[in-house]
Amino acid sequence: MRSITYNFGLFAMIMTVILLPCQSYSEDGHSSQEDAKQALLSFIVPNAPPEALQAAIGGKKALSRLLKQNESHARDLGFSSAAEADDSQTELGEPFPFFFISVDKLKSYTEKANPIPLFISSLQFLYPLNAVGSGNGPPLSSLTVARVPKRVAPNEEWRAIGWGAPKLIRFLVSAQQKGHASSSRFIVRIEELGRYFLGDLRDKELFIIPLIDDGKYGFLAGTPLSAEVAFLKLVQEAQRISRSAYRNEPMSTDNSKTRRSP
Repeated sequence: MRSITYNFGLFAMIMTVILLPCQSYSEDGHSSQEDAKQALLSFIVPNAPPEALQAAIGGKKALSRLLKQNESHARDLGFSSAAEADDSQTELGEPFPFFFISVDKLKSYTEKANPIPLFISSLQFLYPLNAVGSGNGPPLSSLTVARVPKRVAPNEEWRAIGWGAPKLIRFLVSAQQKGHASSSRFIVRIEELGRYFLGDLRDKELFIIPLIDDGKYGFLAGTPLSAEVAFLKLVQEAQRISRSAYRNEPMSTDNSKTRRSP
């Protein structure tokens, strides 16, 4: 299984990345206000199907077996010890659906444009791994499940594809609590920018909740912004990334070590 650590500033991610079929919501980012309202009504935050939950349960058991004799790897994935990662000591939290943002679309985003077309829904869910009985305490780690092609058949199945990302899942849960996010919250990933946010669809509005403070853009961890305002702040960064890629000049990033997932 391939594994990769995403570049995300302070966040060390230990996950497996699989390209999945995605659904985009529109092609016209400059629709009228009425069109924007209709697009928002059509924006669906998916719930994890029972098959995804079963894959997560299986992934949690597999993680417990694999870490039983590997203290170092257990700590890499966010646990204090292999015993803390035992299947009997952890429980799954409510999963976060993944949405991705296309930099190609983001770089052309303009004021008063409809933000819905920027979002691409993917059949992936990030489950918090909590200590049994921890209540509202921070997660220990996380695991990701996705709908992927079967290994020996042409059909698809839900499968655990990654473990770890302890800092990311803790920041997501913290942002959810501080920002009073609704049950329709989700992960927003801008891969080329190395950025994560918490998205929230509530009160017929779409919000973006920063995970960390960023004085450059005025982002405050846990403080919701309208999606329009948040994305306008990132347009120039998206344009710089695109120009750099076009010139084949790698951007300077804070690279983290790549480690092998279970």
